[in-house]
Amino acid sequence: MTSFTKALAVINLLSAIVSISMFVATWFTQGMIVATAKKYALNSTQKHLEPVVKFLENPKLTGKLPDSVEAKMLKELADYREDPNKWLLEIADGTRDRAADFDFPEIKNPLARTGLAFLTDRVSQAAEHFKKSYVNLIADLRIFCGTNACAFLIAAWLCFVAKTKTMRHWLGAWSTALLLATILMTYLYVNQSWAWTIVFNRYYGWSYASMHALIAIYLFYKVEPGLRATMPLEEN
Repeated sequence: MTSFTKALAVINLLSAIVSISMFVATWFTQGMIVATAKKYALNSTQKHLEPVVKFLENPKLTGKLPDSVEAKMLKELADYREDPNKWLLEIADGTRDRAADFDFPEIKNPLARTGLAFLTDRVSQAAEHFKKSYVNLIADLRIFCGTNACAFLIAAWLCFVAKTKTMRHWLGAWSTALLLATILMTYLYVNQSWAWTIVFNRYYGWSYASMHALIAIYLFYKVEPGLRATMPLEEN
């Protein structure tokens, strides 16, 4: 092995160790991961909910709603202003039957009833939605770390199996390209919009591993003709 391939192998092996460590850590730090996810989700939801709250607090709405509806709405607004995170968590975690608080049976208008039915249905499903989102987050992180670990190990292995000058040239290029692709994909993964990913429960999942597999296959077909064209190889 040349100094370059040795350095390349070491970088890949160290990266693989980090990825494996992160993969294992997901079993011991689930509470911390979920807590961080909740924080991101709450901050994002609160930021986008604020204009709606300000609209409902507009004095022009006072007296235009049935007294019981207005009383309920004012109570919800007061609870939200007192502790926005607690208010949102009660919906997300289902600590009490929040759907009933948004039913407003006093409203009889068919169109309004349809809208309220949709709202109460969403509120009642919120707890299950976020529960699934947190479970999928852990699974997504494991797929991410496991895929990176495999990619780094393959890249390191390519350095070790290169026994001749020509093989070092082609397999070193393959290993370098795979390393750079993994770094780029890691950057894109880490810098995704986590708040919205958690809120909408939309993760990379196995598509991340599939993209990596396609990259590896593409690089193989780019390198393989060069390897075959130089057979038999002269030992360096």
